[in-house]
Amino acid sequence: MRWFAARTFYRVAPVGRPRRADRYYLPGIAAVEERIVVFRAESGPAALRKAKAEGRKYASTAACLNRYGQRVVTKLLRRADAYELDERPRDATETFSAIQIVSAADPAAAMVGRRLGHTADGRTAHMFMLARSRPNLSGGQRAGPCERSGT
Repeated sequence: MRWFAARTFYRVAPVGRPRRADRYYLPGIAAVEERIVVFRAESGPAALRKAKAEGRKYASTAACLNRYGQRVVTKLLRRADAYELDERPRDATETFSAIQIVSAADPAAAMVGRRLGHTADGRTAHMFMLARSRPNLSGGQRAGPCERSGT
């Protein structure tokens, strides 16, 4: 068996009407989550099959309501990649590499920005967070990301 890092993508979106909307509510917002998970498999196609099966399970275990009472739904997207690792995973092992062809004239910051997209920040993260608060390690309350059972 060989080691593979498989990259899967998910669309995460609040569904339904908000119970209430405040100045932070952003209608029509969605997110794309990218995950890279390591698998042992006989081949690249076998690793992709494992990744897709694990991805379906991961998406199906998302369970939360955001602070607006909307159900946050995670859907596995069709596209997936697998990368065979050159060595057994350990500290500092490269688990994925993808090369994108771009114009040599493109500024580096613009290339990285297009690749990463707009990441969640304090203004957008609450659309995908649990509505109820949980105690944090310092004893205060904090909202956490959607909980996933079995992952």
